[in-house]
Amino acid sequence: MVFADISRDLLGQCERLADVAGVRDWCRLVEASAEQLAPVETGSVDAVTVRSVLIYVADKEAAFGEFARVLRPADARPWDVFLHSSGNPNLQTLAEAMERTLTDQEQARLTRYLRPLIEDGAPTRRMAHAYVRARRAQGAAPVVTRRPGP
Repeated sequence: MVFADISRDLLGQCERLADVAGVRDWCRLVEASAEQLAPVETGSVDAVTVRSVLIYVADKEAAFGEFARVLRPADARPWDVFLHSSGNPNLQTLAEAMERTLTDQEQARLTRYLRPLIEDGAPTRRMAHAYVRARRAQGAAPVVTRRPGP
């Protein structure tokens, strides 16, 4: 994990919390502004998160440019992006839905089917939402009802 901030005090607090959590070895602390993340290598991170930062950033375009620069290209990991992304933060990801509703065998079967389609297909972005409600009686096959999306 890379923690970047312009405040040495805040980075020090972050380091102390990482020590307490036992994850300090996983952390890299970088003193840098959002507009100039030069110490962070291009394409080296999987996600950028900010909290209460952008309201203080004068050059938001430069900040977003830096965020884009340090992010690893999404097509470098299409299955992970597909599995762990949702177009709406209020909707669960496919990984969450699979974990909640499918057995280990069913998850493996669905993964064996979908993963090659995602990783071998042409780079295409498609977004759809299906609202699915399922109830499985003990020992019975799944019963699934669907309602149209918004």
